[in-house]
Amino acid sequence: MNEQHLRTFVNRQTNQTRNDYWMHLNASIDCVQFLLKQGLAFRSHDESNNSTNKAKEQMAIVIRYVDKNGHAVEHILGIVHVTDTSALSLKAAIDALFSKHSLSISRLRGQGYDGASNMRGEFNGLKTLVLKENGSAFYVH
Repeated sequence: MNEQHLRTFVNRQTNQTRNDYWMHLNASIDCVQFLLKQGLAFRSHDESNNSTNKAKEQMAIVIRYVDKNGHAVEHILGIVHVTDTSALSLKAAIDALFSKHSLSISRLRGQGYDGASNMRGEFNGLKTLVLKENGSAFYVH
């Protein structure tokens, strides 16, 4: 009798843990979808001396390509930490991620960014650095 009670108790706890996990996972997914749809950051904008969010810059790199069946596919290539948001640092991070996945900037045919000046700058922005390496990587805002 005691063994049966223990087994029932463990099963009930296991089911509750599983349900709690799925509830938290779904809530997290809902939050991420909301932030993405609104174009909002995954962090706060407080980078004061007392902030715990100070210097946590990240860059998400998404590629879009046409597969063998002619379908357009979007794929998150990665989210990388960058020490600063200068165009040179961002370009180095892209180069490293492309190299990691055996991709080449020379095969790139388009580039788009969030519109920040360090991305789209006419003379020294990331867009210009990529265009210097590959003139076929046209910029689309």
